[in-house]
Parts: sequence; C-alpha cells; structure tokens
Amino acid sequence: MLKLRSIPYLLMAGIMVYQFLKQKTGVSLVTKTFRVSGNCILCKNRIEDALEVRGVNKAVWEEQTGMVSVTFNPKVISLDALKALVAKAGHDTDTLKASDEAYAQLPASCQYERLG
Repeated sequence: MLKLRSIPYLLMAGIMVYQFLKQKTGVSLVTKTFRVSGNCILCKNRIEDALEVRGVNKAVWEEQTGMVSVTFNPKVISLDALKALVAKAGHDTDTLKASDEAYAQLPASCQYERLG
C-alpha cells in the first residue's frame, strides 16, 4: 500500500513523464475563445458535445458570457472547423451563423435571439 509520503514523488514523476512526452511528440495545444449564442444548460451541453472531437482537449461554454474556451491541437483541427461544428449543432458563432434548419431543430428554450 502507498504511504502518504510517496504521493508527492509519484505526482512529480507523472509531471516529468508528461513533459517528456509532450516534447517528444511535439504536441502544442492552443486555447482560443470565441462567442457562441445560446441560452441555457441544454445549450451548454450541446455546444460542448459538438466540440468533443479528435484534436480537442477541452471545451467549456460559459452561459453568463456566451464565450466558449477551446483547448485543441491546431495540427489536427482548425479554429474554423471548430466553429463549423458548433454552427452545425445550431448555434451561431462570432464569425459563422448556423443554418436556419439547424437553428429550427433546437428546443424552444434554446432558440436564442438571432442577430442579422
């Protein structure tokens, strides 16, 4: 059984292995933030689910600000492709509007006020 004193050493070893592998593979993640229209927790789940694809490490949409923060590998997926995934799910982004058909598929509670 592990002793409590050995836990910090295990954590440090894990961090060192992670850093080594990161350097070896050349994976360079970036975090970008952009506006996504939505209203509620259902929107949050749909937006974040749309961004659960290969190359994305983490995606968090904040209902209060309407901003999504995405950490991803730009060698695997582009920012434009991420915005297209969100738009395909029915949510407008700062640079790409969802199709009327995708928007119409949203539940009534999720149909945000569209601009333009």
